[in-house]
Amino acid sequence: MTWVLVLAVAGVAFAAMVLIGRLPRTGWEVTGAALLFGLAGYALQGHPGLPGAPTPAVENAAVADATLLKERQQMGNSFAKGRSWLILADGLTRQGQYRAAADVLGKAAREKPR
Repeated sequence: MTWVLVLAVAGVAFAAMVLIGRLPRTGWEVTGAALLFGLAGYALQGHPGLPGAPTPAVENAAVADATLLKERQQMGNSFAKGRSWLILADGLTRQGQYRAAADVLGKAAREKPR
């Protein structure tokens, strides 16, 4: 019974692309082949009868460098309004984007030289 529903949805999707989307005649075969390819993948791997098994989110194990955090806190105390720039640069550094973090700090220094 599930296959009847799946084929009906594929047929409705194809008809919508042809009639509403004004799919040109030259694209019908490719579109039909793509839909059938998707159905073949579902036939091989789909198991609608199986119960769901949600898994908890995996926490990122990367821990920020303690010296980097200490330096940022010391800088943040002396840069009251520029603290948002430091937070952004710290986030970029944690992702390994050191060049982008340096660019952010350089822009902050140019905008607020004091």
